[in-house]
Amino acid sequence: MPDRRSPNPRSRDGLLPPVGARTPGLDDLDDDTIRAEDDGDWDDDEWYEPNYMVRRALAIGGTIAAIAIIVFVVSKVIGGDDGGSGSASAASAEWNHVVVLTDDEIRIVDPSNGDVVDTYDGDADLLDAQSVVTGNVLVTMTDAGRITQTDLSDGTSTRGRASTDQALRLSTTNPTIAIAGTDGGGDVTLIDTNERTTLRVGDVAGLDDPLIFPMEVYVNPDGTHAAMSDARSFQSTVVDIAEGTAELLAGQVVAIGDDRVVTAQRAGANTELEFYDLAGERLGSVDVPTPAASLLTSDGNMLLVDASGAIRLANADGDVSELGALSDTEAPTATIEVEAGTTAFGGTRLLAITSRQVFVLNDAGLQLGVADGDITSTPTRASRCVTVGSPRSTGTSVQLDLDNASVIVEIGGGIVSNTSVDGCTAALIGGASPQIVHDGEIIEVDANSIVDIAPDGEAYVVLDGRDSELLTIDGESNVEVADVASVIRFAQR
Repeated sequence: MPDRRSPNPRSRDGLLPPVGARTPGLDDLDDDTIRAEDDGDWDDDEWYEPNYMVRRALAIGGTIAAIAIIVFVVSKVIGGDDGGSGSASAASAEWNHVVVLTDDEIRIVDPSNGDVVDTYDGDADLLDAQSVVTGNVLVTMTDAGRITQTDLSDGTSTRGRASTDQALRLSTTNPTIAIAGTDGGGDVTLIDTNERTTLRVGDVAGLDDPLIFPMEVYVNPDGTHAAMSDARSFQSTVVDIAEGTAELLAGQVVAIGDDRVVTAQRAGANTELEFYDLAGERLGSVDVPTPAASLLTSDGNMLLVDASGAIRLANADGDVSELGALSDTEAPTATIEVEAGTTAFGGTRLLAITSRQVFVLNDAGLQLGVADGDITSTPTRASRCVTVGSPRSTGTSVQLDLDNASVIVEIGGGIVSNTSVDGCTAALIGGASPQIVHDGEIIEVDANSIVDIAPDGEAYVVLDGRDSELLTIDGESNVEVADVASVIRFAQR
């Protein structure tokens, strides 16, 4: 096992960021995607409602908040996806143009020279709207629920609608699927940006006033199906995105792959895991000590770690194999209490999280390494690298290579605000000056702030006064892409 590096002591006031968030609490514009296709005319008066986002954040009802905590804990504890091809995640790292959003205009900029190669009219205040780009599709959503999808190749657009004051986020498993919903729970909308289709889960599944949390919507690697739990009915829904149909399953969904979905029903200290195919046909079940972290492997088994650190492999035939336990060679007598888990690196790595450490396992259940601290950069399916350490800007952390859990670089301070798709290039804020972590080096950035990291990690955008500039990591190119207030995105056009 690689040597563990110990960052400075840190408090627990920095919690694991939501799996659905690309950056931990600092990239609200990239939160979940809503898209609704509507052939009719949009009536702004019909859909207008006041902006209740601040009040909603401050005053979610006690009952809903309690249910949200339960669902969040259980799903973080035993969520995962299988090790499929990951082609969509790989494609999401490709880009060849910069997208500049002003208050009323979409500009397509050549990154080599800063020339504007195309301009499209925006039909909303683009600076005030939420926005995400996946491939060559720009999705924007206003607080009033107005959604516009723009094909960045030719400027054609599709308008739609969603509920007011929802958040927009791309799936962390397959970024061609977007999810819209309210953090406090409710109905959610699935958006297939390849087919330009939109599905409201409550309508498709026939759910009456569902309580679904958008952070806990699972999408399979192929992007064909999504699964989510309804905290009101305590059942799960599997949606066939292409067909617009749904199947209801007992229990809470904890994982979905390209050929199966797994739900859980807890009874005391044990949990029954039930396996289904994507059409809802039951494949089998297994009883296990309640997991604290899990991963659905590419062959359809569940890799499990319970709260004590015991590692098991379970399958739909009811078989359970004991694989050992988590260990820390530098503190062999210390008690290990696993609290949560998440997956990364193409669905082949399980990160088991305690109050003070992160353990890295491969999909065979072999522990590859351990690092002290919290996860401070949000892992996705495409992540090869993850930052672990202090959640405070004055604390230290390390960047891990999830291939073997080795330390790539030690970071003296700062908070991760943005990363590349693979997580290996990261922007740090909160220190004396902005910094970029790339290829084992820490690069000082001479600018006011780092706006975003290119998906492939080979460039980044900084804000210097009013100017937005695109810089390459190698320092050979510095191009002004905007000289007005703007939002910057990257696109494959």
